[in-house]
Amino acid sequence: EKIQELYPRRFTSINLGPLSGQASAGIAMNLLKADSLSTELRKLVLEKAEGVPLFVEELTRSLVEQGALTRQGVSWRLSVSADELKVPDTLQGIILARLDRLDDPLRRVLQVASVVGPILPYSVLAKVSGANGQLSSQLRDLQRLDFLRESRRRPDTEYVFKHALIRDVAYSTLLVRQRKQLHRRVG
Repeated sequence: EKIQELYPRRFTSINLGPLSGQASAGIAMNLLKADSLSTELRKLVLEKAEGVPLFVEELTRSLVEQGALTRQGVSWRLSVSADELKVPDTLQGIILARLDRLDDPLRRVLQVASVVGPILPYSVLAKVSGANGQLSSQLRDLQRLDFLRESRRRPDTEYVFKHALIRDVAYSTLLVRQRKQLHRRVG
C-alpha cells in the first residue's frame, strides 16, 4: 500500500500463486521427456515442490543425478521408496545438494562465477578461475547441468546463472577468506 501511495498507477502488481499439481507434474515430465510419472514420483514432486516451478526443476534434476529414478518405457518411477530418499525440504537445500555432487573443478568454477557477478564474461572467468585450459569444457558441463546459460557470444562470450538463487547458494559455499581473495582477484 505504501508503494502505491508513492508511485500511483506506475506499476501493476501480479500475484502468482503456486502451480497446479498437473502443471508441476508437466514440468517434471517435460524435463524427463516422459509421457507420465509413477504415482509415487508424482506425489513426491507435488509434496516437496509445493507448486514452485524452480523447485520442481531442481528436485527433478536432483533425483536424476542421484540415480533415484528409473525409466520404464515412456514413464519414470522412483528406483527406491520415497521414505529412503534423502531429499532436502528447501529449494536452497536441493541446489546445495546438487552442487555437492559436482566434482571439485566444476564446483570451483561455479564458486568463482558467483563472485564475478550476475554477468560472467569468459575473459574474466579465465583469468580468475585458474581452470588451466579446461574452462570451456567446464562451462559446457555447467550449462548441460543447467546451472549456467550462455547469454552472448561476441565480442566476448558471456554467461549468466540460470537463477539468482543458484548464484547465492554457490556464493554461500565459500569461506569468508576465500570470498575476499576472489573479490580481490576479480577486482
